[in-house]
This record gives sequence, structure tokens and C-alpha cells, in this order.
Amino acid sequence: MRQLNASLETQVQERTAQLQQALNFEALLKRITDKVRDSLDERQILTTAVQELAIGLNVDCCDAALYDLEQRTSTICYESIRSDRIQPAVGKTVLMDAESTLYEQGLTGQCIQFCWQVSLFSVLRNIEK
Repeated sequence: MRQLNASLETQVQERTAQLQQALNFEALLKRITDKVRDSLDERQILTTAVQELAIGLNVDCCDAALYDLEQRTSTICYESIRSDRIQPAVGKTVLMDAESTLYEQGLTGQCIQFCWQVSLFSVLRNIEK
């Protein structure tokens, strides 16, 4: 009986954590949406979205890039950095051939969200491992 109660308690805690995370993401989306509605300026909208995502996801760095399908490159245009050890990368360009899976998704028109691998992120941001 104790084992069953402990198992149920663990399940309740896991489900509660999942619900809290869903509520946090919903609040993040609402904050971004509200701020986007306040502006028609694309630059302000993207800057706000990147900043809010970095805060809401509690990450050190978040950026948005524009993809050039003909040149097969991605250039960082907007970023939010929340750590002193990360160097800015606005204007830096990455060859998408090195990231073939992402490039293929872009070619099919899919929206792409990803986290850099530590090695590529380190090179892009001039960070020592």
C-alpha cells in the first residue's frame, strides 16, 4: 500500500510540474503576443520576441536569423544575451550545408526552432569550452 501511495504521489508531482510548465509557456506566449500588438515595427517585434523567449525559457542566449536559400546561409539578425561570457553574434553568417537537417526543413517551408550544439555555438559566439 505504501509503495502504491508513493507511486501515486510521484505521478501527481510529475503531472503538477507538467501543468505548471504549460501555464508558464502560455503566460510567455501571452506576454509576447501583447507586446507584438503594441507595435507594427518588425524590428521591435522580433527584438521583443527574442528577449521574451530568452527570459521565459531561462536561457543564456536566444537569437533569430534570416535564411538565404540561394546562398544556403543563415545570418543572425536579432539576439538577446543574458550572460557576460557570451559574445554578440549579430551579423554572423552560418553555412547551412553544415546543418543539413535544418536546411532541408527550411526548404520544405517548415518553421525551425533549435538549440546549437555546444561546439558550433562556441565557434559562433567565440566562447571557450
